[in-house]
Amino acid sequence: MALNGEDGKELWRYYTDHEIFGINCNADLNSDGVNDCLGGGRAGVFDAVNGRTGTLLWKFKDKLVKNSIMNLYTAHTIDDLDKDGILDVLAIHGGDPLSEPGSKHRLSGRIVFFSGKSGKVLSWSGVPDEKESYYSPQVLTKSDGTKLVLFGTGGETHGGGLWLLSVNDLFYHRLENAICIFSDPKKGIMTPPVLVDLNGDGEEDIVMSLFNSHVIAFNGKTYSQLWNFSIPSSESYNTPAPGYFNDDKIPDFLIKFAHGPGFPIYYFSEVMYMFIKIISRLLYYCIFSQYIIIK
Repeated sequence: MALNGEDGKELWRYYTDHEIFGINCNADLNSDGVNDCLGGGRAGVFDAVNGRTGTLLWKFKDKLVKNSIMNLYTAHTIDDLDKDGILDVLAIHGGDPLSEPGSKHRLSGRIVFFSGKSGKVLSWSGVPDEKESYYSPQVLTKSDGTKLVLFGTGGETHGGGLWLLSVNDLFYHRLENAICIFSDPKKGIMTPPVLVDLNGDGEEDIVMSLFNSHVIAFNGKTYSQLWNFSIPSSESYNTPAPGYFNDDKIPDFLIKFAHGPGFPIYYFSEVMYMFIKIISRLLYYCIFSQYIIIK
């Protein structure tokens, strides 16, 4: 549904086949001067909707790629790979909502390139480790202009990793070039990290709040670990929120995490402010925190 920002009145309404939980309205897919919306959700639903009128532009229908059990998550617009003058689209097709927590068999995630203009599948690959995936892919742009795709695998009760691969290698199925930045044998990487330069070297660093009780920062140039902060007996579905909460020029973070026996049962959540300080030229970090309990 689109609402008028001036008075809140409904502009248009679009009905989907199943629940939608990931929306991106950052690109004009039909060259009418208004950004259109990509909506991903359950049972393989992925629709492009005209931002001006609320009518369907295209729908994900490729039966060779689409699995009606798996979901699609928030898509990312990328460069015009098929050279038709319209930005194209990258999305993860994954998840196994019908399986019980801890079940042995899980459906392997797929990374799919779509034509932004027509919705045609341009290319797709399974994730390198053949794990499930609930991740909304990101594009990490290096200081030299190289563009890399960042994606995660695994779930609440199954291990996985955080992977990095160039857009070109992914498009042409060269998965042997994928780099695994981090892996966990017990719990997966489901929530995208925040990309922000922490050490002033001109490269975006990677800060992620994990399902395994840790918040970790990785150097965006070398992919080595900058710091690791543990929150015992917690799990997090949330991307860290960057901000400047003290008097220096280094980004700080707001983190939310949940406590309880573990997925899918939680008793309360906590929000933590993480204040990042450089204490030497070797880029060691002190982390000070303040907790707010949410019951």
